[in-house]
This record gives sequence, C-alpha cells and structure tokens, in this order.
Amino acid sequence: CPNRCSLHGVCNNVGVCECASEFEGADCSERRCPVGLAFSDVASDVDTAHQNAVCSGRGGCVAGSCICDEGFTGVACERTACHNNCNGKGRCVSLKHLAESTLNHNSQRFSYDTNWDSEKIHGCICDSGYSGFDCSLHECPTGDDPMTSGGNAPCSNRGVCDEDTGSCRCF
Repeated sequence: CPNRCSLHGVCNNVGVCECASEFEGADCSERRCPVGLAFSDVASDVDTAHQNAVCSGRGGCVAGSCICDEGFTGVACERTACHNNCNGKGRCVSLKHLAESTLNHNSQRFSYDTNWDSEKIHGCICDSGYSGFDCSLHECPTGDDPMTSGGNAPCSNRGVCDEDTGSCRCF
C-alpha cells in the first residue's frame, strides 16, 4: 500500500488502503472535512429535507478544517453565528433556548425542540439595559405617566428614547 496508508488506515489484501473515518485519499494522508446537515437542500424523500454536506454547505474545506462563510460557525459550519457576537452585551443562544427564555416580554413561551434547526439558528439574549438583534441599542428608562393609560413605557411616554445613548429627550 502507498506510504503504509500514512498510519491512518489499514492495507487490505489487494494493496488498497482502507482509511480511518476521518481520513481519505489513496494513502489516507488527507484529513476529511466535517459534515453536517446542509442549510439549503432539495428534499430527497418525504422526511429527508436536508442531506449531509461537507461543512454543511456553508464553508470550504482546507486541510481537513472548515472555513465557514460569513454568518456561520461551528466545526462543520453547522450553526449561525450571532451578529457581532452580541457586541459583548448579551449571550448567543440557540433558537430552542430563545424560545424557552423567560425574557419573553409577553410571557407567551413556545416550544421549539423538534425541528432540525432548533440548535442551528442562534440569536442574542441581551443583558439588562440593551436591546436589538445584536444588543447594540441602549434601552431608555421606563416609567408610568399618570396622565396616560399606557402603563410603563420608555421615557414615561414624555419623551423620545435615544437608543445610541439610552437617554430620554423630553418633550
């Protein structure tokens, strides 16, 4: 067998290398790239909408490692990355965990644990005082204007919130 199968496989009785699962090539010298369910695919069966693909179809393989496209991360580019890593003002969590979050302002939780993407799509749960899809916006103080029936509102409904600074510009 060529190159003794690079010590990453066994030589069969006809002189062909049978490589270990993480290697490939005639002499088992090439590291195989990780695979994951493709993000975009054509359904091949009634219950099979996503086939395995090298780097989940969202990156390129270089020397056995995936170099993920922008917006994707993971060993096999198998999940979305949080924009700007939540700007250091929040946690990047899966859609499943976002659904379970107690931070849901309407207290209308929903379950999201059976879909193929429940651990693949990610978003930010912002720290207190921040909001926005990437936690880049500052929240303004809230209060209740006794002259209105709106309850707690940003700037007590008596001003405009400057989301860049988190301060109110009063009317």
